[in-house]
Amino acid sequence: MNKKLLVAIAPLLLVAAPMQPLFAAAPSSEAYENKRVGKITVIMENLPRGATFNQERVLSKLRTKQGDPFSELTFDQDLKTLSEEYDKAVPVFETDQGEVNITIKLWQKPIIRSITWSGNTKIKTKKLQSELGIKPNTVFTREEFNRALTKVKEYYQKKGHFEYQLEYKLIPYPNTNEVDVEITVNEGNSGHVKKIAFHGFSKKEESAILDMMTTKKYNFFTSWLTGTGNYHEEAIEHDKLVIGKYIQNEGYADAQVSIQVKESGDGRLEIYISTNKGELYTYGTISISGNELLTDEQIEKVMIVHEGSTFSPEKLRDSIENIKDLYGKDGYIETDVNYSLHLSRTVPVYNVDLRINEGEQFKIGLIRVLGNVSTNKNVILRESLLVPGEIFDRRRLKITQMRLEAMGYFKSVNIYAVKTPEDQQLGENYRDVIIEVEETTTGSLSLFFGFSTLENLFGGLDLAENNFDRRGLTNFWKGLSNLRGAGEYAHARAQIGKKQQSYTLAWMDPYFHD
Repeated sequence: MNKKLLVAIAPLLLVAAPMQPLFAAAPSSEAYENKRVGKITVIMENLPRGATFNQERVLSKLRTKQGDPFSELTFDQDLKTLSEEYDKAVPVFETDQGEVNITIKLWQKPIIRSITWSGNTKIKTKKLQSELGIKPNTVFTREEFNRALTKVKEYYQKKGHFEYQLEYKLIPYPNTNEVDVEITVNEGNSGHVKKIAFHGFSKKEESAILDMMTTKKYNFFTSWLTGTGNYHEEAIEHDKLVIGKYIQNEGYADAQVSIQVKESGDGRLEIYISTNKGELYTYGTISISGNELLTDEQIEKVMIVHEGSTFSPEKLRDSIENIKDLYGKDGYIETDVNYSLHLSRTVPVYNVDLRINEGEQFKIGLIRVLGNVSTNKNVILRESLLVPGEIFDRRRLKITQMRLEAMGYFKSVNIYAVKTPEDQQLGENYRDVIIEVEETTTGSLSLFFGFSTLENLFGGLDLAENNFDRRGLTNFWKGLSNLRGAGEYAHARAQIGKKQQSYTLAWMDPYFHD
């Protein structure tokens, strides 16, 4: 990779005119601890011409008061309070007859007079300004401006400009307490991925890797729509980890993967992926211990890996999950399976020791639902295959989670067994079930317009809600949230034209009279 590319991958520079943001007590303030506070004076150093300053307003915000013992901790908190409103605060301490007099010099935060962009030839200034989100005639704060500039950086990365650099400087106007912000952009090359090449892989492996990679070749016809085909350093690092994991699960435990990025003559990028696989490993003897309820043969039937199988950490983990499910279907939901690998000294073979702690059999206690803001509890529970009082079945717990995820009502679903004080009233062999959900949007609204030879111009409205509640129609005026939560489907569509109008209403309850 040439120097130009290395510079692109390095952290971007952010340059700002020095304005000395100091919000801390002077180092010597410790020497004044517990001395009586005398006079407190506040001076505004950069007050614009013609403006007035109310010292009493500032003093009222301070916890440090005249006549109180001085506390460095309290004064530091006062300075932090001032930092929320002012650009800089510098305290000066003087002692007089055993008292400490405090002068606080303040500088107002400047107002942004203008924001100018230069160097951006591939992305319009209007778009960059929109991404920045900060406008002239607003207060300038470094933290807020740096956060806003990060959004611009992310936009350049999204567009594939891997070499971009952003710098800004401030032009101050002390008389008016204003600043001009000048942002300079070096966009660099576009970062389109022209080629992805492999070395050391089979054709089958290359095909599988291309499918799982986040990085894709740039396609003139589709990349503008999908956003793929651009270089992203984070995506390359992610792909490297994914490829390494894939090759190791193919039996090459010592495999090393490297990715090189080179610039082609036309300014686009070529990605070269190579591997040194090393030896192919297999599994040797697989010993099982700790199992009293099930035989070795019963356990081996649910395992994916066996003696002679190609080494695969993923398949070994899946085998352990299958063993837990085997115990879990009979209520042994806390069964623990540990393993250790032992490499043969003479051949590339891993011997496996499985140690099983079977635990106790549990029954289902209470079923609790958490996180359902709009969705009714019964809508969630009717998807559950778990019944209080029955013996736990780990497989049913997983299927219940899959059913809830498939509803489309929730961003996330998490179901787990937990020991609670209520369980103890039923007995030690009971565990409650927690169904934890995070809701997502379930409705849609769209407006449409069209033109035809029959109608000329027509338009309409389309409304749909996948988690509708018809009972909310009686009090929907209290809020649209009352129309959600019962798991019903509702659809309304109206199309209006010059000659024809059509209206459609549809409603469905999959559990009518449930």
